[in-house]
Amino acid sequence: MAGFEDLMIGFNDNGYNTVDSFVDRTKELPTKNVSIYEIDFNPLNDANDSEEDKIENAEKIHEQGMVYTPLHVYRNKSHRHGSDKKYMLLGGHFRLDALLRNAELYPDAQKMVPVIVLPTPENETKELEMILLLNEVRPLQDDDYKRKVELYLKVWNGKAEAGEKPKGIQKRKWIAQRLGNRIGEKKVEKYIHEIEGYERVRKDPNEVGKDEIEQLVIDANMTEPVKEDNESSADKEERKRIVKNLKETMGRSVKIQNGWLCFQFADKSKNIDDFYSILNCLGFDDNGEMK
Repeated sequence: MAGFEDLMIGFNDNGYNTVDSFVDRTKELPTKNVSIYEIDFNPLNDANDSEEDKIENAEKIHEQGMVYTPLHVYRNKSHRHGSDKKYMLLGGHFRLDALLRNAELYPDAQKMVPVIVLPTPENETKELEMILLLNEVRPLQDDDYKRKVELYLKVWNGKAEAGEKPKGIQKRKWIAQRLGNRIGEKKVEKYIHEIEGYERVRKDPNEVGKDEIEQLVIDANMTEPVKEDNESSADKEERKRIVKNLKETMGRSVKIQNGWLCFQFADKSKNIDDFYSILNCLGFDDNGEMK
């Protein structure tokens, strides 16, 4: 029997309706035909497809004849989400919607569909992760990407609470990869900041002085401040060169001040906060632990 990862090969080749265009006929897939009326939509899937897109997809499927690529489901023995249908859908919401629409309009429309029956997810976090993986196949708008980032952030936090947080990878990179790298890590991080509302790094207004620029100050393993007068001209020039390179590489203000190496991480006037980016650039994870 093919493994779960094997079943996913080829699902990200096409921008619009990849799942319907991919059938791996070289494998013995664990498929079976079931009635479209035995499958329930999963409420954890926040697909947010427009009515226009749904109608267009239904017409497209009707024109091509039928859906050949299996939907992904699990047996709904415990009546999850209050459903009494035999199967709960994991992947293929867009296609199931089209099949149900066509069944109402056309007497000869497809009413039996191939499905791959996957193991029942252990918990809601794993179920949501599978839904996101199996249904992320169409191009999205900015608002849709932000919504997907929010869902993946929920998965990440759920994994973290269960002690299953992915190791050796930054949160923004993990989410970007799950979105097929269709948006960059910086865009993902921007969405994370917007979603979390900067709560993790916001200071009490009474603690903020006139200077609205916060800085992350990194102790450069110096027990005492080094007076600039003690530096040779060569040292000063070399450090200036390094600071310049750091500015260009990190895209933010960097300076040496009284024995400290300082990185700007926030500018409230521009609503920018890159605290965790600084940590990641320096080789630390979001908890300040060395990766």
